[in-house]
Amino acid sequence: NKISLMMSQKRQRSRNFSERDTNMLLDIVREHMDVIENKSVSNKHRAEFWEKVSLCFNAQDSGPRTAEQLKIHMTALREKR
Repeated sequence: NKISLMMSQKRQRSRNFSERDTNMLLDIVREHMDVIENKSVSNKHRAEFWEKVSLCFNAQDSGPRTAEQLKIHMTALREKR
């Protein structure tokens, strides 16, 4: 049945970012804002940057987050400003 197949393929939700998680992400990213804001940086370089951010973030005794999750959260934070 198509509905049950869709339900089984639904992505797993991660827990919400805590204030500590958000602050940790901001601290990591602040050091490299030039990479994020520079329009001449290639997409490949940006992807490598987010992978490095993910490694640093996950090494900090927080729940595992993918580079894409961190990038999305950072974008949401920037839109709130």
